[in-house]
Amino acid sequence: MGLWLAGGLVMLIGAMCYAELGSTYPDSGGESNFLVRAWGAPVGLTVSGSTAAVSPVAAWQGRCW
Repeated sequence: MGLWLAGGLVMLIGAMCYAELGSTYPDSGGESNFLVRAWGAPVGLTVSGSTAAVSPVAAWQGRCW
């Protein structure tokens, strides 16, 4: 039960961080917008591309089980 609560607290903190970033930088683009501002365009595009490549595969695997 303690690990479950600790995981929930970590997720809550992460959600609050994204809420703060979203209110500070209200541009469209989601996570890639924040990464481009922090680390530059190559990192933002790499993470966005890898997310776009992995997300459909993960969704497909969920249907196979």
